Amino acid sequence: MDDSAMLRRLANIEEIRQLVARYNFAFDSRDKAGYVARWTEDGFVERRNFKPSCRGHARLAALARDFPVNGRHITTDLVVEVNGDEAEMKNYML
Repeated sequence: MDDSAMLRRLANIEEIRQLVARYNFAFDSRDKAGYVARWTEDGFVERRNFKPSCRGHARLAALARDFPVNGRHITTDLVVEVNGDEAEMKNYML
């Protein structure tokens, strides 16, 4: 991978890290509009410890609005795989 491609890959990874931080802050502050704005129309979140998974803006907004715990998300161990115009991220969320 040449230097230009490596820099673009690293920039993409950082953009994804910032996106995760921004939707965590929006969720934690109950900013439904800010939270939903960070997702594509068919955005999908899987929560293994609460409720079934959510797909789409309406369900994501309801999740942010109705979540029964007032806490703060701490995101760790982000693993981002970039492949062209697509990326996949996995992480732990405390």
